[in-house]
Amino acid sequence: MPVVAGSFYSSDPEELQNVLKKLFDQAISPGTEKNIRAVISPHAGYVFSGQVAASGFNQLDRDADYDHIFLIGSSHHLSFNGASVYSKGNYFTPLGEVEVDCEFADKLIDDHDCFSFQNGAHSNEHSLEVQLPFLQYWLNKAMRIVPIVLGTQNPDKAKEISEALLPYFTKKNLFVISTDLSHYPNYKDAIEADGNMIDAILTGSADMLQKAIKKNSDMVYPNLLTSMCGWTSVLCILYLAEMGKELEFTKVQYLNSGDSPYSDKNRVVGYVSMILSEEK
Repeated sequence: MPVVAGSFYSSDPEELQNVLKKLFDQAISPGTEKNIRAVISPHAGYVFSGQVAASGFNQLDRDADYDHIFLIGSSHHLSFNGASVYSKGNYFTPLGEVEVDCEFADKLIDDHDCFSFQNGAHSNEHSLEVQLPFLQYWLNKAMRIVPIVLGTQNPDKAKEISEALLPYFTKKNLFVISTDLSHYPNYKDAIEADGNMIDAILTGSADMLQKAIKKNSDMVYPNLLTSMCGWTSVLCILYLAEMGKELEFTKVQYLNSGDSPYSDKNRVVGYVSMILSEEK
């Protein structure tokens, strides 16, 4: 069941539909990229990050028919080895029920030691939940999701998870990677620190992402708690991109909470939407 409906976004279906329509009306127009394999999307309250998220999902073909949509996010509440795959029923939002392919989820758990089911990793986690209304609003075809929450901060374990998911990293599936960027520098420092992270992702290199995290840490930006709260989830898609062929990342939109009328510029969180697609 949703845990941030009524706080991060409206719990009223009609109001939520209206908010999403407005966000997509303001979103960045689709580019020329085809065969999009993944979307990196923020997961904050919609008044802060909703436009950035809508811009990312706006790049997708509304009539795309995916076998599965893999939702991947890093846990905000639990630390555990590997990743938890939800396999106990469907997800719900104010816009309705979203089918989870429980049989497929159980197969992942049975076939790979890096996967398990940790109920607490899903029951209070918002990083996957907030992506669903965007997908429900935008995609015309029914979807089946595979919800995956990472509990690890170990790059080697993230690579193991990526290797397990590699057979499903195809044109038939979509990967949605949930992350915010910097917490909580000032507006100017956020733009610089977030730029370092975005530039690293654009290289397509998992190693460059880890170097960018260290670079930001060495810069000692005041009040920088983290450069990217879902960095292990982003690491997974970078590993998958490295294992794939002729794929490239594109930045769609960057903003931070200081760009919202509901936040000041002294303590902000960064947001980016990006896509991974076949090279032009």
